[in-house]
Amino acid sequence: MKKLLLILAVGLMGIVPCFPQAGGGAPSSQNNPKYIALEKELAKSDENIANAKKGIDPKVWVARAQTYLDIYGVNVSALRMGMPVSEVKLFFKEPMEIRKIEKGGAAYDEYVYPSINIWIDNTGVTGWEETKKIVESPLKEAAQALAKAQELDTKASQKNAISSKYTALKSLLEQEAFVYYQGGKYKLAFDDFENLLKINDLTQTVDTFAYYYAGLTAYQSQLNDKAIEYLGKASDLKIKEVAVYSLLKEAYMTKGDKDKALEALKNAMTVMPGEQSVLLNLIQYYIETENTADALTYLNQAKAKDASNPLFSFVEGTLYDKMGDMNKSLESYQKAISLNPEYYDAYYNIAVLYFNNGVKLMEAANAEKDDTKYEQMKGIADSEFRKSIEPLKKAAAIKPNETLPLETLKTIYYRLQMTNELNEVNKKLGEL
Repeated sequence: MKKLLLILAVGLMGIVPCFPQAGGGAPSSQNNPKYIALEKELAKSDENIANAKKGIDPKVWVARAQTYLDIYGVNVSALRMGMPVSEVKLFFKEPMEIRKIEKGGAAYDEYVYPSINIWIDNTGVTGWEETKKIVESPLKEAAQALAKAQELDTKASQKNAISSKYTALKSLLEQEAFVYYQGGKYKLAFDDFENLLKINDLTQTVDTFAYYYAGLTAYQSQLNDKAIEYLGKASDLKIKEVAVYSLLKEAYMTKGDKDKALEALKNAMTVMPGEQSVLLNLIQYYIETENTADALTYLNQAKAKDASNPLFSFVEGTLYDKMGDMNKSLESYQKAISLNPEYYDAYYNIAVLYFNNGVKLMEAANAEKDDTKYEQMKGIADSEFRKSIEPLKKAAAIKPNETLPLETLKTIYYRLQMTNELNEVNKKLGEL
């Protein structure tokens, strides 16, 4: 299987397209001759499998599978991902309605037809949803019919026919899964990928990416155990896809199994040694599990491979901060800024370092009973608060609509009785 985002179109083998008749809009499903013919064909198939003699004939079950494949194609056989509007209108005529919709934060035109809604953007068809079906899950039914045919075909007389239908079915399952995925229907996409894997088992086919996408859609459907099962199989096959191992790590973390989560990432290191994104996942794991020393070890490996990446210096700064080493933390943040002078987070974190140190010094001052020593300690604390001002002002300049630096400045100006500056920052906050 190719990567999911590369699945644009598949051959719909054995399916007769159901095109609208010339003139007018698309025909309704109720009076569409193809619908009527397929309903009759399915009814006849039901009679055949109920018959004691015909019901054990593998040819009957192969024919039944083809009927379900045809049923699946009755609405969608003329469609493909990326299909231009001109072709949609050629095959389906003018829609009954065009609606503006939003899916996953993206805007689409929804072309409404009697039996199907088609989603279109400036790249063409991006997906569709059938609104009227002869059978709810025809591809699932086709898979069951072929499995029965395979079971009954003890003399292998239908071996080629079964193999051909399985090839068609697998392509259609990929297509349908992608459409479901595009529509955010991850559970339905998972069902298709799982059915695809069952077919692979029956046909003794190994498809590494099918395991990956089954695991991915299971994870997105919050089927954690299924995600672990299928992502684990992809991992066992040493798939070179970072997302497999990072998702497997997340699935294990959800179960609270930190050891298995780490094992998944270390397997990724074995399969893809030196892969930067794997290193970043390991660093993130050690940060999440509060193992700062190991996080720094892998961070140094990442920096050695890409010393010009400001993110690595920034993360290093956060780790040294966790370790309580303010000087090294400041040094790392300054390094990040030298690599990216507009690094908002680095400026803000420098300000936070000084601010938090000021708070600690002030707490110590408040515990001092000697007034002279108190004033001295308070002065030192105030000087730390002052050191926060410039990095906060820089952060505010980089992101002028961000309130956090301004709110922190407001606190410092109030504390240091910097009235003019306080008024100015209050004005800016009021304008946001």
